[in-house]
Amino acid sequence: MRNRISCIFLVGILTLSCFNFVSAEGSQNTQYEDFNKCSSYSDEDNKLCDFYDGPLLGGLNLAANNNSSTYLDHDGDEGFPVIAEDYTATWCENCVEVEEALEQVASEMSMTQLHFHKCCFGEGEYEDPFGTIVGDQWWDRRNGKILQPMVVINGGEPVIGSIAGTYENFKTLAEDKIMPDSADKPTFGFTWENFGNSTGKINWVLDDSVWGYYFSNFLPQTYTPSLFASLFIIEDSVYFPEGSNGLENYHYVVRDIIGLGNSSGEKEITLPEIYDGDDLTLVLVLELNGWGLLKVEDNASPPTIEENTLPHISVSMTLLCLMCAAYSKNRFRKLD
Repeated sequence: MRNRISCIFLVGILTLSCFNFVSAEGSQNTQYEDFNKCSSYSDEDNKLCDFYDGPLLGGLNLAANNNSSTYLDHDGDEGFPVIAEDYTATWCENCVEVEEALEQVASEMSMTQLHFHKCCFGEGEYEDPFGTIVGDQWWDRRNGKILQPMVVINGGEPVIGSIAGTYENFKTLAEDKIMPDSADKPTFGFTWENFGNSTGKINWVLDDSVWGYYFSNFLPQTYTPSLFASLFIIEDSVYFPEGSNGLENYHYVVRDIIGLGNSSGEKEITLPEIYDGDDLTLVLVLELNGWGLLKVEDNASPPTIEENTLPHISVSMTLLCLMCAAYSKNRFRKLD
């Protein structure tokens, strides 16, 4: 009897450990307060909440292996770099041509590239060694589709496929300025102090005194502006000859995304494990979003908001949990 109780207790601890471990994968991420507030809004008073994912600004970057604090900011003279989000995979042959066109544009202007690799969800269940859960969650929330190749410039409309993904299209989108030259420019910058052992502290400055001007350009007056800063951790180059698209070196690989919030602050960061080399880069990105309440017609059914209350379980942790369950089942049989 004592052995039976001990086994049950052991199984319980192992199960909790599995879920706690997986939850810790995203423990650094500050909740996107306005997005969650909007997602949880009920249809009281015949209204529903609509969240708008607006432009991306920033793209400022620092090397993670820097051993001293460095400050980068935007003072209104040269403007922020173009932010190019690229959804790709090591098996995607069409992505190679699209990324070559994107790289050509980047050689002609200031551009920060963020390459998201296919993770383990969605149609086909493909797996990529550089895919991340947090990357797919960001892409799904922002862009709604997970396709390869797919490029988004400054948080605008996605460019899907290799036919549309040309140098000419990317150049036109990149030259479309979010901030007019005549407008007052906000201060947006950060410092990074490397503590060693894959940890450090980020201190970011978000001056929100002039953001109202930019929100008025794309948000309805009834919507509430929503600023949110995120820290992207990028591996500049990884060597992976096993990919089936013919490339051996993959660049600007998104390894992690950490939500920072809608105001200035500081935060201690644990860096993800480096695949190879020592070339992690920190990139600060700002979302200009908004949310508002919409009236629902009496004869229309409100949309269903799906909320996944269970943590995402990695493949390795799933196998571990199954092994523990099998072992426990075998122990119970022996005890019986």
